[in-house]
Amino acid sequence: LNDAVADAISRLGGGGGGGGGGRGGGVLPKLNWSAPRDAAWMNGGTMKCRTPGDVYLLLKSSDFVAHDVVHAFDDLLPAAAAAADDDAEDGATESAGESEPESDPTELSGSRYLVLRRWCDLHPSMEFRCFVRDRALVAISQRNHTQHYPHLQRLRSGRDDIVSSIVDFFLDYVRDRYPAAAPAPISDDDDADDGGGADADADGAGAGITDYVFDAYVDKSNRVWLIDFNVWGTRTDPLLFEWDELAAMEPTTNTTTTMTTGTEVPSSLEEEEEEETMTTMTMMPEMRVVTAEMEVKHDPLASYRAPIDTVDLAGGVTQSFEAFMALCEKPSARRRDDDDDDDDDDDTQEEE
Repeated sequence: LNDAVADAISRLGGGGGGGGGGRGGGVLPKLNWSAPRDAAWMNGGTMKCRTPGDVYLLLKSSDFVAHDVVHAFDDLLPAAAAAADDDAEDGATESAGESEPESDPTELSGSRYLVLRRWCDLHPSMEFRCFVRDRALVAISQRNHTQHYPHLQRLRSGRDDIVSSIVDFFLDYVRDRYPAAAPAPISDDDDADDGGGADADADGAGAGITDYVFDAYVDKSNRVWLIDFNVWGTRTDPLLFEWDELAAMEPTTNTTTTMTTGTEVPSSLEEEEEEETMTTMTMMPEMRVVTAEMEVKHDPLASYRAPIDTVDLAGGVTQSFEAFMALCEKPSARRRDDDDDDDDDDDTQEEE
């Protein structure tokens, strides 16, 4: 593994020695779902890794990574276990208990992947989180909601350009990657038209992904770059929105109708012109940015930037600062204090 990581860093990061031109000369590690953002303080405040040791340091220090490894599917396991129990009961009814559940819910965890991405220096003000509901882009939020960027508030037309660029990117490159539904299975039975297809739909087979979240970056030329995908659910931070309002949002579109003159059609008798009516529907997602310093939200990673003892002390878990400092005393200092106490006791006894 160490050799594989070192080779990936060499190829993606320009040798790990600060090369790589505008790519930043490093890599960014992540697992299936999460990146170790909470452990960046262990690596000089950045997730940029130049050596395998940097990668291992972030992975071992991250609570996010530990959650991916141990608890990523905790919410799904109870439902899977219940489904397995139902299948087992049905099988027991039909075959006197000889049937077993087809799948073990613990198998949901699947394989874990370590992904190393080429490091790029991105301006955090131009990162945006995009929310897709029912295959329509309904909302866009400033990704770094812990900072106020005046230029996003000042340039209203600039925000309109950003929204337009993200919508075009979504329609051209993202939306059709997740079809609304996969084709229903075709039956070999000639009488399948009598309801076979309806049964497949009723069972939910072939249902596609219609709700999800993706992060995007818009560069100075208004080109959009895809950063990552996230699940549509409470485990994904809604940033400047709330999940209740996102779930209630309906796709908003702007419909424009234009009259166009068609190309001339040659004819043996005359040349004719055709007029066409074109109707265009454009998505109009709601975009939110931090408009003032007072609207800046708490940094969710702030509590990860200190040892757990310090967090407990601030939260009142430890009795007092003096008690905390007593725990931090060196053993030699404690022995010295004990010796002094013993000497005082001896002096008192001699006086008596």
